[in-house]
Amino acid sequence: MSKLFTYGSLMCEDIMARVARGHFPATPATLSGYARQTMKKATYPGLRPQSNAVTKGIVYSQLTPQAFHHLDMFEGSMYDRIQVTVKLENKLPTSAYVYVTRAVYHRYLKKEDWDFGAFVTLHKHQFVKDMF
Repeated sequence: MSKLFTYGSLMCEDIMARVARGHFPATPATLSGYARQTMKKATYPGLRPQSNAVTKGIVYSQLTPQAFHHLDMFEGSMYDRIQVTVKLENKLPTSAYVYVTRAVYHRYLKKEDWDFGAFVTLHKHQFVKDMF
């Protein structure tokens, strides 16, 4: 499988390209059964199972094993890469990987939803500066 569902900073195609070291086809998608929540003392989110939640994001396709290696390094030990089913913009289901927050780190997640628009407007510039 060569697809990745992203729900945080990697929804920005320029950040994804820098992390994965390549450009990949992108399409809007949703993931049911998981909640995207703000991480304490951070500008990026975490994702954890929640039965009634739906998370909007982006699916990138045609990722290479090397791209996944770079993404695994970027996400680090706080996240596990798992396989899920997402719905694409056209409502068709597809299988993709996603990085979910490991249970041991759930204590760092706030109750509120993470706001992508606020990230782009308020935090993206500094995030990119700090990460790269």
